[in-house]
Amino acid sequence: MFNADFLINTLWDWSVIAFTVFAVIKNRSDPNNDAFLSREYSALALGYDNTNKFAIHRAGFVTSASNLINTGSNADVAVWKSAGVSSGNISVDFYKNGTAGSAALTLTSVTAGTRTLLGALYDNTTDPIVGHISELLIYPSELSDTNRNSVEAYLKTKWGTP
Repeated sequence: MFNADFLINTLWDWSVIAFTVFAVIKNRSDPNNDAFLSREYSALALGYDNTNKFAIHRAGFVTSASNLINTGSNADVAVWKSAGVSSGNISVDFYKNGTAGSAALTLTSVTAGTRTLLGALYDNTTDPIVGHISELLIYPSELSDTNRNSVEAYLKTKWGTP
């Protein structure tokens, strides 16, 4: 379903299963806690922190940021990869243009919202992402490094990213 600047899905809860998300994205130049894929009301979100670092968010505005920074001047191929929620915690590996983040990020006490939102953080009325989403590929599994590298290489070539 399309709602203003958002896509909303009530049936698919990506936050409780293993996933690999590829996004060709360009964030705005003034950083903010932005997300392009979230479970409604900030249960869990993938995006940026307030310094333009690729990050994961959870309810209560707690952010866990990687060492990988979105440049803002060019689109990047960003990857979030997780084995899913285990004992209420989620651990996510980050990649930017083929470079791995320094460490996996973990959030504790993750709870799922009621709807999956594309293009918004926290809810669907007040927190739209300010940036560009050129392409989004979502796999309902944690891809192997070989498969992740193949998809990243394809997207980098297709979109001419660094």
